[in-house]
Amino acid sequence: MSNDTIDIEQVMADMGHLHQEMNKDHIAVTENEKQGLIIFSRCNGLILELLLEKDCGPQVIELSLFYFFHELFVRNNDMDELDENHLDINLPAAIDLMTNVAHTIQDSGPDENAKKMEAMISILSDQIGHPQEQSKEKTATDAQEVNSTIMAFVNESINESVHPVLIQNALLYNWLRISIINAKAPESLFQIIERNWPQAVEMFDAFYLKHLENADQNTTVDSPSKASTAQPPFSYLDDEDKEKFQQYLGTDLEDLLVSGSRTSNRLKRYIEEAEFRKIRIILTALVRDFELPSVRWTFVLTLMLYAVSIEDNDASDGLNEIVKQELGLVSKHLMEEERSHYQNGLELVVNRWGEYLSDPNGFEL
Repeated sequence: MSNDTIDIEQVMADMGHLHQEMNKDHIAVTENEKQGLIIFSRCNGLILELLLEKDCGPQVIELSLFYFFHELFVRNNDMDELDENHLDINLPAAIDLMTNVAHTIQDSGPDENAKKMEAMISILSDQIGHPQEQSKEKTATDAQEVNSTIMAFVNESINESVHPVLIQNALLYNWLRISIINAKAPESLFQIIERNWPQAVEMFDAFYLKHLENADQNTTVDSPSKASTAQPPFSYLDDEDKEKFQQYLGTDLEDLLVSGSRTSNRLKRYIEEAEFRKIRIILTALVRDFELPSVRWTFVLTLMLYAVSIEDNDASDGLNEIVKQELGLVSKHLMEEERSHYQNGLELVVNRWGEYLSDPNGFEL
């Protein structure tokens, strides 16, 4: 994986040294923590070997890591009846869920080393992110190499009596790492999750477990699978909005799509009136009873609460997708100060929302 101007191996080596510096104060105390550090390091080493020495495509590695993570997750949660892994459904769902986790966690923010790491990841992402399409023969060869390597890692670790959940988490971590690079997604998302790894994994596992349970019910009730009805992002937009999105999405002016009341106006047009009214009711409760300001980050918090409520109530796929996509877009463009206020507001609301719902009239801050 050579490049005329950038030494990828050197960039990765520098990242490794910086990562060690960032984690020098983390000392493994329990036997489980020590074993976890060894397994994470071993898995990371294998991925670097596949990328640098065996020149395997990063997208192939990403898919393989997620496939084996999913297989272990299913078995570790006694869901062996889910004998089919719908990557076309589960992978996008996992990305959405992990993004929601990153936006939900109360985070202390990056230090100087984290900012240096973000710059290095940007360089790396420019080199291997969104790789050019390769031949079917190369993809097949890479898939065989990658799958056999990761399968061997899993089997050897199990034979060494490593706890299966540690192996599962090592695969999840490395999948997230390479998927962020492949997609050229914000490095800040990965760093938030890495800084809060135990909490992030606990939240993600709960979300992903629920996704699989819901997906299993849906595929049992109505075959064919959702794969046949999967829609591209923002497919619900009308021609006028699609033109705006084609002009700004993925550019430096993307934030224009969520400026002012644009997100709220789109939701008002594209979801049923009764559902939009529920969003307004939640927003009113946050402003009036939780005394939050009527500003953009409070609206993002409103959407997050609404998104959770409709997922709990098995809302239609169309409604879920519209809300998730609009929430993901507007939350992506929160300014640093807005994000700080959002996280503080989120902590307050999460701790007391159940109390509020049980007795809105008697609720006091």
